[in-house]
Amino acid sequence: MKLVFESGKGQFRFGVLVVCSMLILAISWPASTQAKSNVAAASFKLIAAPQSLSLVIGQETNLPKVNALYKDGKIEDVTGSITWQSSSDTLIINGDKVSGKYGATAKLKGSYNNQTVTVPVQIQEDFVRYETEPSSVTLSAGSSKPIKVTGYYASGKKVSLTTKIKWSSRNDQVAKVSGTTIKGIAEGSTIVTGVMGEKKFEFPVQITPKILKLTVTPAKLVLTPGKSATYSVQAIYEGGRTVDVSSQVTAKVDGKGIQESNRTVTATGQSQGRASVKLYYGGKGVSLPVTIQESLVSIEVQPASLVMEAGSSKTIKVIGTYSSGKKVSFASKVTWSSGNVQIAKATGERVKGLTEGTTNIVGSYGDRTFEIPVQVTPKLQRLTVTASQSKLGLNQTTTYQVLVVFSNGNSTDVTSLAKSKSNGKATANQGTITAVSKGKAVITFTYGGKNVSLRITIE
Repeated sequence: MKLVFESGKGQFRFGVLVVCSMLILAISWPASTQAKSNVAAASFKLIAAPQSLSLVIGQETNLPKVNALYKDGKIEDVTGSITWQSSSDTLIINGDKVSGKYGATAKLKGSYNNQTVTVPVQIQEDFVRYETEPSSVTLSAGSSKPIKVTGYYASGKKVSLTTKIKWSSRNDQVAKVSGTTIKGIAEGSTIVTGVMGEKKFEFPVQITPKILKLTVTPAKLVLTPGKSATYSVQAIYEGGRTVDVSSQVTAKVDGKGIQESNRTVTATGQSQGRASVKLYYGGKGVSLPVTIQESLVSIEVQPASLVMEAGSSKTIKVIGTYSSGKKVSFASKVTWSSGNVQIAKATGERVKGLTEGTTNIVGSYGDRTFEIPVQVTPKLQRLTVTASQSKLGLNQTTTYQVLVVFSNGNSTDVTSLAKSKSNGKATANQGTITAVSKGKAVITFTYGGKNVSLRITIE
């Protein structure tokens, strides 16, 4: 395209390709910028807290807090950047406050970076009195009780306010509030508080204990004639609290061949047999079975110690030898416990490693106890390999590193320990790769049952 200007006899022709290009750029640049802005804006949504407001006529309250929730999970407080608009003149926005002029429903609309959030608003007259039910709470641990709050207007009209109030407990270890219900957790007292705007409600909560059951430790006894063993009794209350009540239980012997005194059971009979001790406290009872058997000469535990990876399990063998020479497996009859259940635990005849560390697995059988030291090592998860260069000329060399990554996130350099195998295009030895022939070299490294491959281009 050409533009012609005539002056006298001469003609001046100016090409306007540059002008056209500038016009196109001027038109498309804002559109492109706007498109990018729209894409950025669409990458998050606005969330208001609270999501709705209840206002009393003439009383100011804070505007909602607003967070931007991005697609990648990131949350950003954008409260100070929000532009608020009211759907009705009944709402008055003053700085970071909002108030209502008369009873009505309205909406607040907040805007930020092309995104909006809407907050419904209820404006009503103030209450002349409130009624809470109950005014105080007493309940047993584990049980629940609903809260009810009623507001009364000057006209006599009443409204349920329970769900509009934000409830909390001063001590969640004693009592928790879920929705509009108080749940007792453990024996004790606390205060439950409700907040609605500027109004606050408080009432005392008392949680009383209730015994669910009794447990006895050990769960059973195996005694030989003339031998004794002690026991302890725990009361488990609603809410999970456990209290040792050994000194307060009433004990009764059921059967022959045993005696009980001061939390100690003694086998008095000379023959084999079974009996039990019945234990009572707080209206609950538990039985302690007692087995009387011939004398054990020795107990052998295999293995004497354990070294295992996290997540793996190993079997324990317990072989007992009686005075008659008879050998019996006791592994399933042993009561096992762990010095640290976060590191390893014993179930039946098996020990399972959980996390890196050392602890002891303790077994008890009758009046015999034995310990097995346990070391749990981190689990080898994978290998990684990196090379300084991915392309080599013939006979050129480069360095590489092999790392082992454990389940705890730690890593260790095993370059000198990992075995390597290649397709013949290159060799790898002690951290150095040498190009042998042209092509794609594939080198596989192996360590601890794991492997990883590295590809090098030989030019």
